[in-house]
Amino acid sequence: MPLISDAATRTARAASKRAAVLRYLASEVWSTADLIGRAAGIGCRRVSNRLLSTLAREGSVRRAPAPDLSALTIWGITPHGRAVVAGMDAGIDPAGPVFEPGRVALSAIPHRLMIQRLRAAGEAAGWTGWTPGDRLARDLATRPDAIGTRPDGVRLAIEAERTVKTPQRYRAIVAGHLKAITAGSYAGVYVVAPPSLVSGLARIFAAVRLPGGGALTAAERKRFRVVAETDFPPKKKDE
Repeated sequence: MPLISDAATRTARAASKRAAVLRYLASEVWSTADLIGRAAGIGCRRVSNRLLSTLAREGSVRRAPAPDLSALTIWGITPHGRAVVAGMDAGIDPAGPVFEPGRVALSAIPHRLMIQRLRAAGEAAGWTGWTPGDRLARDLATRPDAIGTRPDGVRLAIEAERTVKTPQRYRAIVAGHLKAITAGSYAGVYVVAPPSLVSGLARIFAAVRLPGGGALTAAERKRFRVVAETDFPPKKKDE
C-alpha cells in the first residue's frame, strides 16, 4: 500500500481506523487481531497489532491470552473504550458489555470466532446490519447466532454449527425459527457448518419434523439452507 504523504489525510485515515476498531468491538466485545483488522479494513496483522497496542495504552481496549489456548491472544473493549465510541455513535450504549477475560469460557471461543469469521465474509460481500445473537431481543422464540442483511435487502438468521445436535434439539430450533419468520423478524436461516458436516446436516434438516410430529411444508423447508463455512455467503445465483 502506498504511503500517504499528506499529514491531514494520514490523521483522518488513522482516526477512521480507530473508530472502526472500537465500533466493531462495541458490537462483538472481544475478538482476535486478525478479525478486528478485517473489520476495520486493515490488511496487515502488524498494523492491526500496532493500532490495538496504541488503543490499549489509552485504556480503550485490553488484551489477554485465551484460556488454555496459549497461542491465541484476544482483544476486547473496556468501559473507557465503550464511552469513547459511544461519543462517536449515539446508537452505541456506553454502559454495554465489556471484555472481562475471566468470564470468557474456553468452550465458547471457537464458536464465537466462527461467527465472527462469517461476519467478516458477509460484510466483505456487502452484508449490512450484522447483529450478534447475544445482542438480539430476548423475546425471540429461538435466538440465532447472528442476524444480517444481504445486499438485496433480505434479512436472514445465521446459525454456526461446529458440532451436530440431536434431532430433538433441531425440532425445537426449527420451530422457533419458523415463529420468528412468521413474525417478520427475518426471512430465512443459513445453517453454516464445516464442509465435513454439510451433507449430514442437510439430511437432518430435510427430515426434521415439528415438536408435535407434524411435517414441514415445502415452503417452510426452503427457509433453511445448509452451507459450508468456506462457501459463505453463497453467491447470488446459489441463494
